[in-house]
Amino acid sequence: MTNSLNRDELFVLTKVEREDMSVEGVRNSLDESLYRMQLDYLDLLIIHAPDDEDAVNIDTWKGLESVLDSGKVKSIGVSNFTPENLAPLLENTRVKSVINQVRFAPGNVDWETKEYCENRDIFIMAYSPIKKGKLDSDVIQNLASKYNKTPEQIALRWTIEVETIPIPRSGNKAHIKDNSELFDFSLTDEEILSINELS
Repeated sequence: MTNSLNRDELFVLTKVEREDMSVEGVRNSLDESLYRMQLDYLDLLIIHAPDDEDAVNIDTWKGLESVLDSGKVKSIGVSNFTPENLAPLLENTRVKSVINQVRFAPGNVDWETKEYCENRDIFIMAYSPIKKGKLDSDVIQNLASKYNKTPEQIALRWTIEVETIPIPRSGNKAHIKDNSELFDFSLTDEEILSINELS
């Protein structure tokens, strides 16, 4: 961690991988992550992907509840869970997921999962919000020209407008700067709908 940042200025997330999907596996995975990152706690711990067996997902979630109770994580969630994966968790555990991290980009949206989560106050965290989207579509290109923005910025602004949390990935400083310049314009309802309808 750099000296220029305080811990409370960072939001640190990591994932429980398939080989650690059990109560004890979650605890061991978390302890290893905290040791590796030299941290006392994580802001969010999520299951990377659902197992085929509901019982495994439920057992893993109980491990997440355990580390939440310990104070070593501040919140818990899932990734790539469909409504069919989420329903057993909601029915058989005591703490609800705060996040479902899913692939979400213009033309690449599982609207059923988004609606299911929203109806249960589970936030959608959008990964690959630009890389896997239809940024070459006329809709995106025309909006980029209208607002003097890049297609990537239009896609990221759209993910915010539809109330998701975009997490674009980049190691390029210029791209990171561009990705943050989303708050000096807004899309109209009609423009949002036109992106929603991309397929």
